[in-house]
Parts: sequence; C-alpha cells; structure tokens
Amino acid sequence: MLSILIPIYNFNVISLVKLISNELITLKIEGEIICIDDASTNKKIVEANKKIEKQKNCIYQILTENIGRSKIRNLLVSKANYSNLLFLDCDTIPV
Repeated sequence: MLSILIPIYNFNVISLVKLISNELITLKIEGEIICIDDASTNKKIVEANKKIEKQKNCIYQILTENIGRSKIRNLLVSKANYSNLLFLDCDTIPV
C-alpha cells in the first residue's frame, strides 16, 4: 500500500502520472497518486493536468493560493491514505 505524492507548479505531469498509474496496475500494488497544484499561473498546464482525475486511483487538487514547498508537502501527507509515502518531483520520470 503506497501513496505517491506529487506537488505541482506550472508543469504538465500527465506523462508521469500515466506511467506511475500503469506501473501500480502492472505490479499489482495497492496505491494512490495524489497531485496537488500549488496555484499554477499557466492555465493551459492546469487544464491539461485535469486529465489526471481520469486515471485510476488518482486525485488532482488545485489550490487557489500558493502555499510553498513545505506546506504543500505537508498537505499531501495529510491527504494520503497509506503509511508508505513516496514523494516525486513533478519533473521526474522514473527509469
């Protein structure tokens, strides 16, 4: 059981979320992907990232006010349903 936590700011994470979601399914890992957008200013990216919600076991939340690096990570932890946490930066692509 794994909670994958991704803070986002002005970055398209669709590829990352699809990759991680498919890995969870393929490896039969019970998990969730939680993405929180820290009030991105690029509206095209925000709209594109809304597709995250269509992925299995994925949550996408958009903040109306930027709360910064530490607070968004604490917020992600508070939303997690599992005790095993994996933080990924939004520009990460696992090998």
